[in-house]
Amino acid sequence: MLEENIRINTSITRDRDQYFGKIQFIPIRKTGPNTFERLVSCILEINPVPAAPPVPATRGGDPTYTSKLSAGTIYKIAIPKTGVYKIDYNFLVNELQLTPGSFDPRHIQVLGNGGGLLPEPVSDLRYDDLVENAIVVAGEEDGSFDPQDYILFYAQGPHTWSYNNDAFQFQMNVYDLRNYYFLKIGTDTGKRVASQASVSGAYTTTTFDDYLRKEEEKVNLLDKYDLTQGSGRQWMGDYFQNQRSFSYDFNLSNLDNTEPVQMRVRFAGRADAPTTFRVKAAGQTFTSPSISGTVLTNPNATFASIGELNTSFSTTSGTLPVTVEYLEKSGIANEGWLDFIQLDFRRKLIYDGSQVLFRDTRSLDYPSATFQIGSAGASLQVWDITDPLEPAAIPGHTQRVDLFLWGEYRSTAGICSLPE
Repeated sequence: MLEENIRINTSITRDRDQYFGKIQFIPIRKTGPNTFERLVSCILEINPVPAAPPVPATRGGDPTYTSKLSAGTIYKIAIPKTGVYKIDYNFLVNELQLTPGSFDPRHIQVLGNGGGLLPEPVSDLRYDDLVENAIVVAGEEDGSFDPQDYILFYAQGPHTWSYNNDAFQFQMNVYDLRNYYFLKIGTDTGKRVASQASVSGAYTTTTFDDYLRKEEEKVNLLDKYDLTQGSGRQWMGDYFQNQRSFSYDFNLSNLDNTEPVQMRVRFAGRADAPTTFRVKAAGQTFTSPSISGTVLTNPNATFASIGELNTSFSTTSGTLPVTVEYLEKSGIANEGWLDFIQLDFRRKLIYDGSQVLFRDTRSLDYPSATFQIGSAGASLQVWDITDPLEPAAIPGHTQRVDLFLWGEYRSTAGICSLPE
């Protein structure tokens, strides 16, 4: 489109180890509603400017020349999901075939660099060796690992959650269903979970932000596309054609029903005309925006289009079935695939006998926060896992736990582990 000023585009190209500067512009500019001027001559001035040096990758400290895996007795541990894991005496003796009394439990270490995908940008933080994590080894003081002793460590799974742009974002690891840590028995004293002093909370809550997501990686649409060979990182779940609806159950126990549940549903549709999908939850029905159609007979056309439903609703605590239906229209050949269903909601902070991973985005506006945990016994352990490689233990409290939150994702508050 012609404008009042001539727009000049520049670029640097390389050909056979030689570099060339390329300048492109349209030598015509607009001077009025229906009048134009043409450039007949010009003078080109070139002022070379040195390019800024590339930003080196952040390697998390000085280079490592000797790996932590170069010595010691080492076992690789597969982690299916995020949480606190326990290794007891029977596992060490029966599964790992360790001889009691042959090692000092004070030398037990756990190595790992957290969960999720490896960073893709070159400038992102990365470690050039495994990092030793802080762990608990109960009963190590006597230098012997006895039948009642055990190891506790916090580990992240292959998939990760983050809080960005006022929303919880999920990152699926498309390369592996497990993350990996290493149990090492060497000669050095291992890092242990330290206690973190409580502070007076400027913000107090008895509820927290929680999320649930249904996402299954069953099919790659590029495998069905004639112009591709099945590559790509975008995978889909249940297939909607002969079966037009699927129902999925979500656990909303201890739901704070004074606030709405936020729901996102993402769906891929392939049809020769615009289509929609419908979601039923808590006795309510929601219809998605229109999903664009495509030309099914054209191999160069878009194979499938994406539609997303964003809505909210109120419901009660308990099991919530969510039904997704792909609407069939007369005379339209259509098929679809569910990408994911995500629910964001507030849950009551109550210890019910299993691990509770909790966080509160509302605490981000305060320097500290007080989390009041219901049904918390004296033996309950609470860890602050803002730094997943170095969790901190909050001193034992009954019914009341104060946490000081720090770090980039301060909304990640802590994890309640099983009683001792």
